[in-house]
Amino acid sequence: MITYVAKHESLRRADVYLSLSRLLLHATTLHPQANDRGTHERFKSAVAALNTRLEPCRSGDELMQVAQAFTRVVERYMRQAHGTDGAREGELTRMLSAISDTITEIDMLRKPLERSLQSAREPAETPAPPAAREPPPDVSAASQPALETPKGRDPSTGLLWRGDAVDSIFAHDAERSHLHAAVFVMDGYQAFNRCHGPTTGDRALQVLCQQLAREFQPQDRLFRWTPETLVALLVRLEAPAEVRSMVMGIALKRHEMTVQIGTRSVHIPVKCLAMAVSSASPDPADLVAKIDEFVAKRLRFNGA
Repeated sequence: MITYVAKHESLRRADVYLSLSRLLLHATTLHPQANDRGTHERFKSAVAALNTRLEPCRSGDELMQVAQAFTRVVERYMRQAHGTDGAREGELTRMLSAISDTITEIDMLRKPLERSLQSAREPAETPAPPAAREPPPDVSAASQPALETPKGRDPSTGLLWRGDAVDSIFAHDAERSHLHAAVFVMDGYQAFNRCHGPTTGDRALQVLCQQLAREFQPQDRLFRWTPETLVALLVRLEAPAEVRSMVMGIALKRHEMTVQIGTRSVHIPVKCLAMAVSSASPDPADLVAKIDEFVAKRLRFNGA
């Protein structure tokens, strides 16, 4: 399990490297006006220095420092450039927004990344014989922590909570195989609250909630399963694979919200991991257990 987590986080970290590298390389393609070529040359030099710093980064903190330094470089260039045309100013503004997205993602990565790096170091520092190694953690439904079962309407989103969703599943009287659950676990709920204020996580979930309300049919019901999880109960005649494909397509669409960073309004992405959960069992508790298992695994992986 440790190897899997470390590999998974390495892939996600590589994704952040690639995102930052593309921004850094793209920054140097901006065409300077004739009267600010000196400013542009200094900008290119600063970008080149940051690109050199990016390669040896090994932790979320180091990545964060590079990303924030790059933000300052672009902001300084925007202030100092003379004769900036509208197209280039718009391009720089979009770059700043993308950098802010990356900084948010780095902050979301930091906790699981630090855990996986620590786990990777431990065997080298305190080697143990193979027989003494602990078995991989049990990730079965039985091992997952029980989720709370609140009822009533959530004032933030206007949705009913998990307890009412469970009641709705048990009350479903149509053929059980036609009932599916579309589960959306939002990334970075706590990171939003830490970076942008204590209610930002709820605001981000509202953005996701509004988008999902436009995607589903009138008879579908949307619930707030946990603070960072939305569950839509869908009645569909299609096979589970088709429902899963539809749900994943919705999750891959770009969702974003606007936050205030200093004096700027910046668009940041609202991302989620989704899964269509289906059950062929006539027992409604089986569907509830499958939803809980998926949500608990995801929250555990996110460090929630």
